[in-house]
Order: sequence, then structure tokens, then C-alpha cells
Amino acid sequence: MIADATIGKVLHTLNTLFFVYWILWVAVTPFVDTSHVTQRLFPPREYGLAIPVLMVTVLGVVAITVSSVHIIRNTGLTDEVRKRRQTANVRMSLPPALLRAPMGDSVLGTSPRNQRLSSPIPAALQ
Repeated sequence: MIADATIGKVLHTLNTLFFVYWILWVAVTPFVDTSHVTQRLFPPREYGLAIPVLMVTVLGVVAITVSSVHIIRNTGLTDEVRKRRQTANVRMSLPPALLRAPMGDSVLGTSPRNQRLSSPIPAALQ
């Protein structure tokens, strides 16, 4: 098998060659006559900026997607959502008589604890 150092050197060389080609394409060819032979070695200059912008955009979307999936799977968020759905399913399966609010002045009832919970102002600010 090829050593890691050899693979690294090959990748570094290819990257350097590509970068030099791109610099010549974007920075030098605008100053060369359009009828010169070297102009045939390069695609149209408009692609010189469009391709890197497209590559950065695609790589950015892939990176955000991968990190989002990683965060969702490793933080237990899916377990929390699953528990909420199970709770909602249990509530949906209960008869309507059990889901009615208790009788009283407020929806939560008249006990002081329930009135405290239904207040829009936090207890620390009252």
C-alpha cells in the first residue's frame, strides 16, 4: 500500500499545479491578446470565479447538513421529539371527558398554585 506521506506529496503537488493554473487563468489571461495561442488552454474567464463560488457554496451546504445531522443524532434531540410524539399520541387516545379543563375561574383551576402558573409575570418580578 502507498505510504501516507507519498499520498500527501501527490495531493500537495496536484493542488499546487491546479492553483498555479487557476491564477494564470484568472489573473494573467485578461492581459494576453485574445488571439494568442495560450488563450486556447483556458476556458472562458467567467468560469474562473463562478466555479470556485459554486464549489464553496456546495461544500458549505454539505458541511452544514453533516454538522446538523451529527448534532441531532448525538444530543438526544430525536429521543426528546419521540417522547413528545408519544405523549401527544396518548393525549389523542384519551376520551374527551378526561381532557376537559377543571371548572373554575381560569382554565387551570382556582388553586393558588395553578393561578401562579397561569400568571404571565414571573414570580420573581411580582
